[in-house]
Amino acid sequence: TVYPEPAKVPDALPPASLSLGETVTNRALISDPFSVSGIRDYRFGDTMHGINYKATARSAYSPNPIKVNNYDFSQNSNFLVCLNFHTIWKSGIDNEDYEELIEKGLSICAGIVNLASRSGGRTGFAANCKHDGKEKFLVYKMNSGMQHYLDILDGMARVQPIDGMSFAAMIDHCIALNTQNTQFIIITTYMDNLISQKLTALTRFNNTVKIIMIGERRDEEN
Repeated sequence: TVYPEPAKVPDALPPASLSLGETVTNRALISDPFSVSGIRDYRFGDTMHGINYKATARSAYSPNPIKVNNYDFSQNSNFLVCLNFHTIWKSGIDNEDYEELIEKGLSICAGIVNLASRSGGRTGFAANCKHDGKEKFLVYKMNSGMQHYLDILDGMARVQPIDGMSFAAMIDHCIALNTQNTQFIIITTYMDNLISQKLTALTRFNNTVKIIMIGERRDEEN
């Protein structure tokens, strides 16, 4: 099984090309090191820089001696990463370029899910692609932990480089799930009025939306 290589998230999250709802910050996926909300036991996947050494020293004889800082997040700690497999370039795109573009999108998605998982957030993944030879789209509901992250990577490894349904229809599915208090991160090659309307509908449920554009804009609409 070949997993996509996670992209470095700080490089993969430039200022949003389009933001809907609340203001999007550059640290949306990163815990705030200046806002410690408490101390908790160490969990698998916690980073070394989060260890609270004073609290650990005081707990040397306890069953769980290693203590880490519990940080607040800059924004919602629920993230649903959505990848659009559809393109609208009138000039067309050959299979090799398309597959390279999708690999880039999957790499960005993997990097975001990885960082959010390690920071303690609940993450999900959705893509309007065919997979396993029959399904028209892929959805992993939000959960936390490294095993969930590995499950998403396994799903990414099994996708087929072809869109299975419209991106707007997939967003309708997310709306039908009554998803609330979540930051949607959209990775796509284009935006249109219908997709914008669907994303605006998401913000009515206290969600925020960030758009990451990938690929060269060649829609030739003008």
